[in-house]
Amino acid sequence: MTRFTVVLLALGLVVGGGSRAQAGVIRNGGFEEGDFVGAGGSLSPIPEWGGLETFSTDDSDFPHGGFGAHSGNAYVAFGAIGGLDAIEQAISTISGQMYQLDYWFASDGLFTNEFKVTWNSHVLFDETNILAHDYQHYTFLVTGGAGTTSLLSFAGRDDDGYLSLDDVSLTAVPSTVPEPGSLTIFVIAAATVLGYRRIKTMKAVR
Repeated sequence: MTRFTVVLLALGLVVGGGSRAQAGVIRNGGFEEGDFVGAGGSLSPIPEWGGLETFSTDDSDFPHGGFGAHSGNAYVAFGAIGGLDAIEQAISTISGQMYQLDYWFASDGLFTNEFKVTWNSHVLFDETNILAHDYQHYTFLVTGGAGTTSLLSFAGRDDDGYLSLDDVSLTAVPSTVPEPGSLTIFVIAAATVLGYRRIKTMKAVR
């Protein structure tokens, strides 16, 4: 492998690595943090989550909603009657950066129910009278809002039962196009290498 090839590969690794923004981190996305109280495992407020607090449980003897946790021991059970309860979290994000939001959701199929997910006030999911289903994986592409934080909210009601939420995560989507600063550095470095190669060739001719 020539020196020219080695240098370009090294530059490519530096530029590629520099263009990847750090992922936004959701705190307590599995709802495992905190001390659960009572036989039903109720916990309010849920650590790291604000909003109109709902219900978090680690009750394995009588799982609310009939499903228990998707992973670990704890999950969120939405059982408000007549209106939505909600949890929300302000997440550190980069403006304009794309992120992948993932979560697992289950419905006991008891009516009336509703589940709503919003990102920076944009509705990603909002359905009522959701039929019964076990945990299903939901994923959305979202964009970092203006400033340094984005607001994620989950809201739900289930007049006769519980809706279940678990394993919420957020991951930055790597950009395939170098950032302007990285691109400039790459162009300058590549031009320098090409110039070196040209000088070396001219010396050989002499």
